[in-house]
Amino acid sequence: MFSRKSISGLLTGASLAALAATTGRAAAATTTINQPVVDWVTNVDWLNIDTGSNVGTFTNSATIADGYPNPDAVNPPAAIGVHIRNGATVGSFVNEGSIQAVESSIPFVGNATTAFATATGLLIDGNAPSVTNNGSLGALAWGIDLDTVSAEASATAVGAIFNFADPSDPTTANFANNGDIDVTASARATSLDDQADAQAYGFGVDVLFDGRNASVSSVVSNDKSMDVSFDANASAETGAGARSYGAGIRQEFRDVASGSATANNDGTLVVTGSATADSNFYYSFADTAASGISQDIHAYQVDG
Repeated sequence: MFSRKSISGLLTGASLAALAATTGRAAAATTTINQPVVDWVTNVDWLNIDTGSNVGTFTNSATIADGYPNPDAVNPPAAIGVHIRNGATVGSFVNEGSIQAVESSIPFVGNATTAFATATGLLIDGNAPSVTNNGSLGALAWGIDLDTVSAEASATAVGAIFNFADPSDPTTANFANNGDIDVTASARATSLDDQADAQAYGFGVDVLFDGRNASVSSVVSNDKSMDVSFDANASAETGAGARSYGAGIRQEFRDVASGSATANNDGTLVVTGSATADSNFYYSFADTAASGISQDIHAYQVDG
């Protein structure tokens, strides 16, 4: 079940607004922690909470940015602000500071030009069933490819994702947003002589249970601000295709025994998607879909 009080899903052709951010390399951290309560106050480029960590409540009070290139994403390189690794336990993760991930070719906004950009503010692979954002959480992915032959570009940006596919992973995934979540994904593919394909995907909070023979549940609430935008643009000589899709809150349960998904919006939730394709010859197609809240549960039962 879900309630919607201030949701707008916009399918527009507006251009992506320019974003400003500072760059620089401060430090990065991979840490194993075994304490009941942790208050992280050190500004770093990224933070990976290592396998074997056991924390009751982890509070981030620092600025973590821009997450690139996090060593936990090596093929291809990607931006991850905070990664709770598989095998780490964090009873409750609270963000009071700022967590940002940027993989972008926009001038002066982090990192080298890339055709396939991925940015994730908070990636949860470990045992961390509860997250509260009281601060700022963001992801910016900008992929661009310009070529004389076929061009392909993609961009995926996610504020926070629960990636629970292992039998040892939690059966609950709860997220409360009392702060600001800002997500932008933009893909540009241009071919001077051939075909072009561009794909862009953006999510504020993404909950995935996959292949769990268990009863699972998720409660996600937005009580302040969540802004998600994604756009794909393809331009070519002989064929162009552009696709974009995203949601403010997505709860997707694949092949679970049973599932319960609840999403509540008492704040401002804005989702904007666009796709544009242009070709001089043959074909061009564009497709976009924007959802304030997306829920999909596929359950199965194994007997015997």
